[in-house]
Amino acid sequence: MIAAVLAVVTSAQQTPTERLVQFMNNATQRGIKFTVSKGGQLIQAKLSYQLPAHQYFEVSVEKARSRFIQTPKRITYINDNSQLYYEYKGYDFLIGPPPETNLMSDIYPSFLWNWSNPESLKSAKFEKSETLNGIQVDWVKQTVNTEVGIITIRIAISKDGSPKIVSISDPQSGLAQYEFQQFTWPYIDILNLKYQPPTGYMLGEASKMHFPKKYGESIDFANWGVDVAKLNKNGVAIIVSASGSKPDEESLEALTEMQIALDKLGVKTVEVHLDSSSAPKRPWPVTLDQNGKILDQLDVPVTPYIFFVNEKNIVLRAWAGYAKDQRSKLVKTAVKAFSPPEEEE
Repeated sequence: MIAAVLAVVTSAQQTPTERLVQFMNNATQRGIKFTVSKGGQLIQAKLSYQLPAHQYFEVSVEKARSRFIQTPKRITYINDNSQLYYEYKGYDFLIGPPPETNLMSDIYPSFLWNWSNPESLKSAKFEKSETLNGIQVDWVKQTVNTEVGIITIRIAISKDGSPKIVSISDPQSGLAQYEFQQFTWPYIDILNLKYQPPTGYMLGEASKMHFPKKYGESIDFANWGVDVAKLNKNGVAIIVSASGSKPDEESLEALTEMQIALDKLGVKTVEVHLDSSSAPKRPWPVTLDQNGKILDQLDVPVTPYIFFVNEKNIVLRAWAGYAKDQRSKLVKTAVKAFSPPEEEE
């Protein structure tokens, strides 16, 4: 009884954004039912997810339905209206639907993942408290400066920390309002979902989902949270990782061996961690991608992913994933990327 009273008191003392962060972090799986009002359309949606890399996302507008299913091995997008389905390689962390899914991509609530990180809500300001449909909520407002203008976000947060209404005003796509009806589990058991192409549907042609930086392209290290420019005197190796694909002990040893070999060439190593609120312990600097901007720039298809970049911030080579039998090859590739080309006899 005393513990229950203390829990209620603690909850009452939290700010609305603290409640929201706690709510998003207290479950690794959820089934979410919500509606979205956008561009004069009322869209019904269901999202079931299991961290780090399983999800089922369903969108319905009138009689048209689309489905997006992600597992670590395969991603499938199914359009019931056109009776087409699209397949992509799986990834080991949650991603949003690709651009060719159109409306589904536009309304995917990726902002939910951002709210598991307290830093992403630091600029949110309390507006007012009110009762909505018999539920007491606290409204907070956040403005985000982007390259296309200022995005305004208003969130109605309930006493248990769950978001009830989210209003997003974007200078490019206008106003979208999300109303969340349920946070339960599951709408579909995605962990036991057996893959099968939908009967009678045709495989559609889809563009690649990811376009990582490649040879000759430059990387902008501004606002990375770590001074890469200061470290990058003779080149730098950028390791991109995610908490859904934590390197095991053997792969960490390989990455450490790579770093030691590059140190001898004066080349430093930096790690970008995509989806965690705390940086993993490493023998090299680690920065967190707290707002997704680094992932947007690097656009990696898998983690870990390594970019070998020269002192002018130009990509020399990249390395995707990690296999245990590739340790020596990884180290040799890293050293070769920063070594002068061998002269032909």
